[in-house]
Amino acid sequence: MTKKIGEGKIALLIEDDTVHKKIVKMRLQMMGFIVVTTIHHREADEIISGGKQNHEIKFDLIVSDNNTYEKSYSDFIKHYKGINWIKKLRKSKTLNKNTPTILHTASKTPAKREKEALAAGADVFLHKVIPSDPDDAFLKAVQKAMSKRK
Repeated sequence: MTKKIGEGKIALLIEDDTVHKKIVKMRLQMMGFIVVTTIHHREADEIISGGKQNHEIKFDLIVSDNNTYEKSYSDFIKHYKGINWIKKLRKSKTLNKNTPTILHTASKTPAKREKEALAAGADVFLHKVIPSDPDDAFLKAVQKAMSKRK
């Protein structure tokens, strides 16, 4: 039996769209990953640093939406840019500094965003995954990201 790429590994999924979160989580689980989900980058920072649990989690892969939004109690919506978050992550002193990272977007201008994302430290940048992906671009993106930071 062939070992799955994510077998025994933990992935962090940062996605604020409920439907897309379910799709990506399912795809990661099919690859063997244990998946921790969050809806925005501030919450991801808390999870990575240990937050309420007081222990850091070592992630083997991070898959992040490029744009996430957090609605506060005052109905103020805070916008998070995945590109800025990746820059911060790569400069940090955390254990996750070298974690393979995939940044994805639903943007209509992915070529411009791809250059920015790769310059910020993302390993792979791709258009959002769709359920039926005949070329399996998402699996290829995971394989590429994982091989870059072994």
